[in-house]
Amino acid sequence: MPSAQDPAAHEQARGLFEQLRANDLAAYQEAEQVLTDAQKSQARTLLESERRSHGPGHGGRGGPPRGE
Repeated sequence: MPSAQDPAAHEQARGLFEQLRANDLAAYQEAEQVLTDAQKSQARTLLESERRSHGPGHGGRGGPPRGE
């Protein structure tokens, strides 16, 4: 039976994963300013591959589902 702390822990984890995603996006946007077009294309390909491999979901490395 889930304890009363489980929803709070879940919400805390969700907030942390959202912050990680925001930090990742900010870092990428900052890096993109100095990348060549070829590097930008390669970076986008790598990021999409990583997102697919980590995917949303519970218990995986992708964290809680995205609200997209």
